[in-house]
Amino acid sequence: MTAGRNEDTYFPVNSTVTISELQAKAPHFVREAEKQGALSIARHGHTVAFLVSRERMEAIIETLEIMGNPNAMKAIRAYEAGKIKFKDASCLGED
Repeated sequence: MTAGRNEDTYFPVNSTVTISELQAKAPHFVREAEKQGALSIARHGHTVAFLVSRERMEAIIETLEIMGNPNAMKAIRAYEAGKIKFKDASCLGED
């Protein structure tokens, strides 16, 4: 199972649990979400929610912040078009 709009934005959700299962074993499924990144929660066979790990959510937020930065997106598009090359972050020093 996947979520997203196109192939580039999908993230795999390897497990689906029902709301009843989640209610009965919440701690277990929270640990599973931590391991897998996310779990799909279903009601009557239809996904109604996701249980997302902190790590996955932080990655999603970081991606949204980058996508909301016009300068960052301009640099990414230029890189993808082969117009620029990125340098390793170690060249920035520790200042």
